[in-house]
Amino acid sequence: MFSFTAQPQKELPSFSVKSQRELFAKWGMVQMNVQTFSYNNYFELNSKEKFVKDFFDDTVTNIAFKTFLTGSQCCLGHIQKPCYVKVTHLPSTITNMGFFDRLFKNSVVRSCGSIKKCFDEMVDDILISDELRKMMISDESDYANLFTSEEKDEFIYALFQHIVLGGYCNQYEDSIQPYIDATKFVYKDLMNVVRDPKSKKMSIQSTVLKVEAFNENGNIIFPGKNNHLQNFCYFVINPEKRTIKIWHHIRDL
Repeated sequence: MFSFTAQPQKELPSFSVKSQRELFAKWGMVQMNVQTFSYNNYFELNSKEKFVKDFFDDTVTNIAFKTFLTGSQCCLGHIQKPCYVKVTHLPSTITNMGFFDRLFKNSVVRSCGSIKKCFDEMVDDILISDELRKMMISDESDYANLFTSEEKDEFIYALFQHIVLGGYCNQYEDSIQPYIDATKFVYKDLMNVVRDPKSKKMSIQSTVLKVEAFNENGNIIFPGKNNHLQNFCYFVINPEKRTIKIWHHIRDL
């Protein structure tokens, strides 16, 4: 069985510095937290469900981990105890922000950095008024296939998507640069990246898990009470240091 210890002193600058806090507030991501925990036993990917279930059952995390219930912050132990969890491993192989250069080359973003506008529409209760957001959540976008399905599975794509779509009351950017900068800052903070001394190539040592929890009736209870794209929780595991950085956001009101 895994047991966990909170590390409340481990603040990540990409979430804690004033300029970043102000941006997340502007983007409506107010019901969000990032916390760090250490764990005791060796983690293997084939035990990911047990690892996450033990996290939900642990007495320390039930007190120390913060989530949201009816619009206010609460302890994990205040939500309904999950019957089972769904854990999805997200690949994380991208080490260069050049991954997003195609947005400029394919007219989603103009050369000056401004995001191309489109006619307003609502998709999954999200206002779509530019080609960047439309590309991310609408199959009708002219740019829906700009990234392959494998590339869309990458954690950095999910991170970028969450930042661009934001929360319920979002003041969207006209320029892409704040989104790119925030994605780079957060990605660097969450991931453990090492350089091979011989090849000089960068590689990522972290394991990223997307986490969802359900009750006995099969209804989702975490990270939110409905299956919305902007209700999310990621466990970013550093197996060498036996630590988890958890990024959690709820769009539910």
